Amino acid sequence: FETKETQKEYHAVVVGKLPKNGSIDTDINEQKALTEFKTIKQIQALQNEYLTLVQLFPKTGRTHQLRVHMDNHGTPILGDGKYAGRKAHPSDAFARKMHLHAHFLSLPNGHLITAGVPEHMQLAASIIGASTPSNNQFFLSN
Repeated sequence: FETKETQKEYHAVVVGKLPKNGSIDTDINEQKALTEFKTIKQIQALQNEYLTLVQLFPKTGRTHQLRVHMDNHGTPILGDGKYAGRKAHPSDAFARKMHLHAHFLSLPNGHLITAGVPEHMQLAASIIGASTPSNNQFFLSN
């Protein structure tokens, strides 16, 4: 991690709109913190609220970095009441669980560690019209 050779990718459902891709470069507790993101799918899922399925690539490793960055950016992670309060729970259609998933770690030796997408995130992706493959390994961009 220290040499920045390990790559990490997370998936999240966030409340609000994001551009197609970008980065958030905001210090956390006076320490540099950088997160890059790529939008997978975005829709107006609720009356006046957008939901976005996004890939997150933390380039630094601060405590709760993704949660803090997404909330500070005005797009809190769905279900993250600790940082976003009521805004993190815009509808009872979605589980009151954190919609953040550590999708994979790529180690310097080329080894890839993946994890299946949790059921509540599969359901959220389905509600917003994103495709998930039957083997529950990767989200597909539309």
